[in-house]
Amino acid sequence: MIHKAMLLMVLSVLAVSCRKAPEAVEVTETRELTMWDDGTDPLIAPMPPEWRQIPSTQLRLYNYRFGEGSQGGEVYVSRARGGVLPNVNRWLAQFGKPEIDSLDDLPKIKVLGLDAVVVSASGRFGGGMGKPAQENAAVLGVIADHGSGLLTVKMIGPADQVAAERERMLKFCESLRIKQSDAETGN
Repeated sequence: MIHKAMLLMVLSVLAVSCRKAPEAVEVTETRELTMWDDGTDPLIAPMPPEWRQIPSTQLRLYNYRFGEGSQGGEVYVSRARGGVLPNVNRWLAQFGKPEIDSLDDLPKIKVLGLDAVVVSASGRFGGGMGKPAQENAAVLGVIADHGSGLLTVKMIGPADQVAAERERMLKFCESLRIKQSDAETGN
């Protein structure tokens, strides 16, 4: 019995090792990284050269670091649900700020052709999503409702570094776009 089991194991290893390796394909062009590649999202997010890309997560389509080493901050792009106002209030609550009743007084920018609200707060970040509490922190966030959900871009880190990155962050948000399919481009 043992000999039969050993023989089956050896034969299965040989069968797997005899498979033909996939053929290598030479790449002769470059293009922007998109989430379209794995079929999850057609969003294109051109990263500012001053930021560093870090691995995405299940909830973050794009994930970046900015500033000085581990003392810097992070920027991430994600999809969310729940409405713009509840998300704005959740972000404000992370800094101990009172809820707002309306989005009317918040600044707006264009993201993907939509009016997106800009929310900011600074002070003590209470922590959350695996992040510890932090003094002298700030958030700068942009939220656009695209009908089937929300697109959020959130920058969080030391208050002085978030302030220094404000214009770059807003330009980044305005540069976001959706990749057109081959059918739309005529290719």
